[in-house]
Amino acid sequence: MRRPPAIQLEAISRDNLDDVLALRTARDQRRFVADNATSLALAYALPECVPRAVRCGPALVGFVMWALDRDDSCPWIYRLMIDRRRQGRGYGRAAVLAALAAIRASWPTRGTVRIGVHPENAGAITLYRSTGFVERGMIGREILMERALP
Repeated sequence: MRRPPAIQLEAISRDNLDDVLALRTARDQRRFVADNATSLALAYALPECVPRAVRCGPALVGFVMWALDRDDSCPWIYRLMIDRRRQGRGYGRAAVLAALAAIRASWPTRGTVRIGVHPENAGAITLYRSTGFVERGMIGREILMERALP
């Protein structure tokens, strides 16, 4: 397996906001992932959300957001998107691994992290499985996936 690209997660700021808002998923993925403006509005309303831009070198390649969920007190990755022009290069995997490390640093006593995935989003399911997530059943209309924090 290829080594994931070196990425950094950076806070959303005045300097990168327009670039974050310009990121787009592939057309066939739009029904699975909220756009970044909606995700940033959610983060504004819910201060437990931690939105981050995914950068590789000078380019923003994606967006990720996690939170300590109010309902189950478990960390969740709420959003992950890689720009349509950057997909298939390992950025998604690198972003998941970086998010897991950041979650571990923020909440070191939390043993697991969760994510909900639309059952038809085969690419996301494959990605999350490759980073150690396993299916634990359904939550609403989504597959509940979970893994131990590194």
